[in-house]
Amino acid sequence: MHSIIILYSRFYGLRLYTPLAVSSHMSDVLEIEYKVSSGKIVKRITYFVVILFIFLGVGIPASIYLADGLSPVFLFTTVLMSVIYVSILAGSWAFSPRTYSVSEKTLKIKRPIKSITIPINTITSIEERDFKFTQLRKKMGNSGLFSIIGSFSIKGDGTVWFYAKNSNYVMIHADKKYVLSPDDRFMFMNQISKHIERYGNSSEKGDGVRFLMRKK
Repeated sequence: MHSIIILYSRFYGLRLYTPLAVSSHMSDVLEIEYKVSSGKIVKRITYFVVILFIFLGVGIPASIYLADGLSPVFLFTTVLMSVIYVSILAGSWAFSPRTYSVSEKTLKIKRPIKSITIPINTITSIEERDFKFTQLRKKMGNSGLFSIIGSFSIKGDGTVWFYAKNSNYVMIHADKKYVLSPDDRFMFMNQISKHIERYGNSSEKGDGVRFLMRKK
């Protein structure tokens, strides 16, 4: 198995994986990772929730302690609140997207737990979108604590699956409608569209890929 060189560009926010020796399997190895940074809304919600949890986590046990001292109620409340708060924060962080990895055959949404793989040949279109946070109607998921993930309803689009952290929204039509938010939106969209043209199934290659980029 060939060694791998990792070339990292801070300017573009991506990693390029390529083999040292050229082989017939090079197309299966080439992979680019796109950074996904937290936007203003996600940062504000995360800061607010963390501060709220600290305030409640300290304030409620403290009030019980002042009233009853080291009573069973104080110990139970302290342990229960700690478990709940840590579970919420750790779970939200673990399921938030860290990077998007694009190869010739797959698009991967990489997370600390349960990464998601979307085969390139299932993608029929990719387009830039601009949603307002108030347009999202959560059906199931997380609305801003470390990320925006889960199932949301959007007027005109129906059910959409978000794996985003900022407002550089890209909608991908595949087995589901996905919304991602790479830091470098243009390069991300351009690379996926090229891979679809090359590796999509015969009907997609004949029809071409719908690649929509809004003019600034």
